[in-house]
This record gives sequence, C-alpha cells and structure tokens, in this order.
Amino acid sequence: MGGPISLESRRTADLADALDERIAAGADCFVQPIGEIENPERWRRAARIVGKRRGWKTSTGVNDRCVWMADERGPGPTRADPQVARRLEALIAEALGDED
Repeated sequence: MGGPISLESRRTADLADALDERIAAGADCFVQPIGEIENPERWRRAARIVGKRRGWKTSTGVNDRCVWMADERGPGPTRADPQVARRLEALIAEALGDED
C-alpha cells in the first residue's frame, strides 16, 4: 500500500481530469474566466498535468480576467505577432464581458 495522498494533490488530480474533459480534441490552448476558478495556482498545476498527457510543451498564465494554458508549439497566442495578440486579448475580454 502506498503512502498517504495529500488533499491538495487529490484536488489537483481531480481538476486535471475535469479540465481535460473540457478541452476540445485538437485544441492547442484553453482559456477560462477567473471568476470560475477557486484556486488559480491549482488550476495552473492541473493544466500542466493535462498538457503533459497531451504531449504539449505547456505554458500557463493568470491575470485579473482569466487563466489560460497553451501548447508553445501550436499556432496560438504564444507565437502570434503583437497585433494579433492584441486582437486576441480584445476578443477574450469581449467574451468575458469586460470591454475596457
């Protein structure tokens, strides 16, 4: 029998399973509104677990609007030129209802 499993490890593993189910097959990034997140650092740990399962080179981040994860090798925002990145940020803000 193995040693005790910490509650935080179990919560992170459960969140990783739930997150993995929410991310579409073939996707290379995922964004979730910060208001839906109980613990952003746990979410980022879970996202890295999901990325590892999917064979991604995973980057994660958090700001006052959302948490995000992306495969650094994909065509997502980590490789976008600055103009495209600004447009993506505006689209995310619009989707979250924050059009500052």
